[in-house]
Amino acid sequence: MRTHLLTLVLAALMGMAGWTFAARQHATQPTSNAQALKIAIIDSRLFTTENGIQQLLQQMRQTDESFRDRLAALQKLQQQIQSLQRELQTQWANLTPQAREQKQDELEELQNRYQRENEDFQRDYERAMRRATDPIRERIFAFLASYAQARQIQLVLDHAVLSQAGAISYFDPALDITRDFIAEYNRAHPVGR
Repeated sequence: MRTHLLTLVLAALMGMAGWTFAARQHATQPTSNAQALKIAIIDSRLFTTENGIQQLLQQMRQTDESFRDRLAALQKLQQQIQSLQRELQTQWANLTPQAREQKQDELEELQNRYQRENEDFQRDYERAMRRATDPIRERIFAFLASYAQARQIQLVLDHAVLSQAGAISYFDPALDITRDFIAEYNRAHPVGR
């Protein structure tokens, strides 16, 4: 039964992308039925919280800051659209057919412009965020491998990925290494390095 459950979990993991990581078994100590498999749980959602991985947070904040002006311009455009919509609703009866048509054309133009600029913003922002955070994510993966090996953990499962896939509903909290891992990573890779 345990082997069947482990096989199902491993099969689900092989198809998932994200932070899920399986630490390789030590070549000198093959796992046998008598030797228990050491499993740990990590929750990658906590990496980006205030007490998360500081290098990752720093890059995310810098990326957000670099897009601050574009976001403000988008928000201003959205406010213009909302203002024009309110104006049309409240003054509809007082407007001539030509004025209505002109305002509706203006509204449609603003909405189209907002949609284009918002799509460009989203694409550019996501690209910039990936460029800023991918090197740190790679460093996190490598650090997780050494962290797991040092503690003789053979398998690390990401609670965030498993929960999203509906593959996990409970685990013993003693298996959770998230906070310790974050603290160790931040100690080994302080911000600015």
